[in-house]
Amino acid sequence: MSERLTQELEKIATTPDTAYEAGLGMLRNIFQTLDEKYSEREPAAVCVLFRGTAFKDAQVLLTVRSGEVATHANQVAFPGGSFDPVDRDDPRRAAIRECFEEVGILPELIESLAVLEAYPTFGGSFIVHPVLAQLKVTDEERDHFVLSPQEVVFAEWVSVAELMETRRLEERTVFGCTIRAPYFMWGDRKMWGLSAWIFDSILNRYVTISA
Repeated sequence: MSERLTQELEKIATTPDTAYEAGLGMLRNIFQTLDEKYSEREPAAVCVLFRGTAFKDAQVLLTVRSGEVATHANQVAFPGGSFDPVDRDDPRRAAIRECFEEVGILPELIESLAVLEAYPTFGGSFIVHPVLAQLKVTDEERDHFVLSPQEVVFAEWVSVAELMETRRLEERTVFGCTIRAPYFMWGDRKMWGLSAWIFDSILNRYVTISA
């Protein structure tokens, strides 16, 4: 495991997102104000898992969700899902467990570094806790995934730098409010919605610590 990447991710976790109010903060405020069932949303967690020697050359794990799942079918996402009783309301446990269940990465190979602020999903009824994590090994054997076909149909380590180059903004409507939301392209696949907001926030923080 790269000590430099660990240090960068830890700094990212403790650095405020300078674009927060124009991004995730605004999104959460819209939901809190206009979603009558906001308080009933279920907790969930995603594992934002990186590997590499430094953030600028790191890769992040992305998946394509199955068409059979109840929410966010066929979408690009980080491994994750709702809390189970075994998680004991711990986002780190939930994120690491889901990563193992969806793509087969053993829990002992994942170092969870921080839990970022939670935000609501665009669709469904969840409050999602992003868990910033690092893969402890870098050998190519970890390119082989054991997928749960009911949940995930494809997974791949994706270059952070290449994703950054594809960043664009588009207009979306949430509860009647028009917002400019980030999205990223992974080949011909589009990462949008909360996954894109979370990744964009991490990038904003990285730009701040690199300035």
